[in-house]
Amino acid sequence: MVVGSYLDPLGRHPLLLAVLPLDQIEPTPFQRDVSDTHHKRLADVLDRTGMLLDPIIAITATAGGFWTPNGGHRLAAMRRPTSFSGEALA
Repeated sequence: MVVGSYLDPLGRHPLLLAVLPLDQIEPTPFQRDVSDTHHKRLADVLDRTGMLLDPIIAITATAGGFWTPNGGHRLAAMRRPTSFSGEALA
């Protein structure tokens, strides 16, 4: 679901702000493995604040769905059962 759009300030390319289903987002294949400690700390902050303070960037994946090129830990934290309802702000 698209919730907004804007032009990137550097190249003036159109970008969308959207809510995406978590089950359709995967880390890019070349990212480092998720650190269990790091993603648990992020999930704890999400649980305590009840807010997503740092959205993930998502691009269209080659085989469908979406990839996040730099949000693997945030994605893992959002997927924890106590965190979010199954959608990501991207």
